[in-house]
Amino acid sequence: DDQESDLQQLLDQEVEQPFNLEQGPLVRAQIIKFTPDSYRILFTAHHIICDGWSMSVVVRDLGKLYTAAKTGSVSDLPPAFKFSDYALLEEEEKRNNTNREAAAYWNKLYADEAPVTDLPTDRLRPPLRSYEGRRIDLQLDPELVTGLKQVGARYSATFLTVLLAGFEAFLSRITGQEDLVVGIPAAGQSATGRTTLVGHCVNILPLRGQIDPRSKFSELLESVRSAMLDAYENQRYTFGSLIKTLPQTHRDPGRIPLMPILFNID
Repeated sequence: DDQESDLQQLLDQEVEQPFNLEQGPLVRAQIIKFTPDSYRILFTAHHIICDGWSMSVVVRDLGKLYTAAKTGSVSDLPPAFKFSDYALLEEEEKRNNTNREAAAYWNKLYADEAPVTDLPTDRLRPPLRSYEGRRIDLQLDPELVTGLKQVGARYSATFLTVLLAGFEAFLSRITGQEDLVVGIPAAGQSATGRTTLVGHCVNILPLRGQIDPRSKFSELLESVRSAMLDAYENQRYTFGSLIKTLPQTHRDPGRIPLMPILFNID
């Protein structure tokens, strides 16, 4: 118990330790010894160089390197992709207007004024947004999760799609709005085929949903599934590029433009 308590204290200290973005390093690692044959690795990376997809790559590669070291063999890791190549590819696509169809899709989706989602809050929204926040964690009942996955299987929808459809229905109910924008993250590694790339390659896809409170949930589920497929099909056009093309007339300094609500499953 004392070891776990000390470990939690180390984790808390690590979370509160800032990175120097100018001088680096942007990665820190510690090896924590519990017993002669029991260790933990504490690995921390700034989000500017690492995303969720990257972390799974790092863990997988560490496992292969460790196994090779223990067995005296050579790891079979392929050469690493360079993040600079990924960034240059993105710039080249912008210059050559490679993603014309994707650009047309997103600009058509937001050709009219995008809806502003107003959550019912107990305080007035500040005129300028800050980065102060709070986190609330809730545990989902295992039987509920199993039931939701069964719903997805029944309608050929992923677990993410089922949860997102439920989230949109919830937002519509508490806001009274039937036109909503919710962002979902997409991994740039997958979109470019560079699946072993480590870096911040996340693009946010702003899904626009039309929620009819009179329709069945299965109909909403199909609508969300279709919107997600279209969004993934056009994910190479970045959120930043879309924002630059949209009208600036109704920008609110108290809100993130277009898409203040994100949804993700980890």
